[in-house]
Amino acid sequence: MYIPEKLLFLNEEDVLRLLTPADAIAAAEDVFYHIGTGEVTVGKMVMMYADSQRRNNFHSMPAILHHKGVSGVKWIDTYSAPLPGYPFSHGNLVIVSDVRTGSPIALVGATNITTMRTAGGHGVVQAKYLANPNPQVLSVFGCGAQAKAGIRGFLEGFPSLRQLRLF
Repeated sequence: MYIPEKLLFLNEEDVLRLLTPADAIAAAEDVFYHIGTGEVTVGKMVMMYADSQRRNNFHSMPAILHHKGVSGVKWIDTYSAPLPGYPFSHGNLVIVSDVRTGSPIALVGATNITTMRTAGGHGVVQAKYLANPNPQVLSVFGCGAQAKAGIRGFLEGFPSLRQLRLF
């Protein structure tokens, strides 16, 4: 079995240090475009329950980015009813492999990627094509992690913004 010489490991702190709002926007736009051209294969999400009450689960979200030569799977756990003494858990991890060889090339903590991509990537790209091209006001419902990442993304994507309204 071939084992790659190097496997890149990026934890959540690395992701926060390296990934910018501009990166999240560019990646979202690139993937949307290449889904449209057929160069991205999105696999089926698989959900597996870890308990009989179906409150704790693992699910995987696979895709192949043919134009980048990589395949990946986002592995998510959502433990709404953890064992006594354990906190709620919602963790994300991305495993990236080389399409040519099948070898794993990266293991990346993806909670911060998900946060930045959801509002600050997807939302900004959608607004770029569907909303006023020079907005002055951004209204945000919620003030959690995705709201903060979304605001950073919108400020990056729309320098015309002059006012934020938080609800």
